[in-house]
Amino acid sequence: GDEGSGTVIADRLIELLNASESEILVESAYFIISDELLQGVAPLLERNIRIDVLTNSLATNDVWTIHAGYTRNRKAMLLRGIRLYEFRPDASSCRQLLENDVLDCPDIKFSLHSKSVVFDRNVVYVGSFNINPRSRYLNTETALIVHSPALAERIARDIEENMRPENSWQVVLNDAGELEWHARTDGVDSVVPHEPDTSIWTRIKSYIFSLFSVEKYL
Repeated sequence: GDEGSGTVIADRLIELLNASESEILVESAYFIISDELLQGVAPLLERNIRIDVLTNSLATNDVWTIHAGYTRNRKAMLLRGIRLYEFRPDASSCRQLLENDVLDCPDIKFSLHSKSVVFDRNVVYVGSFNINPRSRYLNTETALIVHSPALAERIARDIEENMRPENSWQVVLNDAGELEWHARTDGVDSVVPHEPDTSIWTRIKSYIFSLFSVEKYL
């Protein structure tokens, strides 16, 4: 049958990925990378192309099952050299982004909703397409791809601002090969050995669901 809009967008993004020469910055509310796509970006990483990804943390994701799908390949992404940042519900960038004077940042749970990718600070993708299989195979999606160094630089700076340790946890592997979440609050660095700002029950649910291969439906 005819390709859906999600498949067309995904194929175009893959073309842009393969054409990249130095840097790819990703901001996606939902981020589930398949084994196939992870293998596909391996040559880019071997060419020392930097890939930085900002997505929601378990604490900010409004669909914990999607976060579980993301965690299936989280360690594999880090081992490949992809840098991962997970947005904090208490991000200090809240005040810069919140336009509603009625609400105050401490009163709300802040989360990502945007979807954008910057390639070599030259080409920008923005749209409804999340980096997950559901967007590719099931949803109707829209996308805008713009060749503009000025716009690319502006969006890249916004993504990098949200990646700062005051706004996101950087997920890293420690010397023992275990996950850690690094952040900074009021100038003090912190390290958390589990999904931050979540209950043990939420972490257990996410872990159990991550054992099942249902990414295409997430």
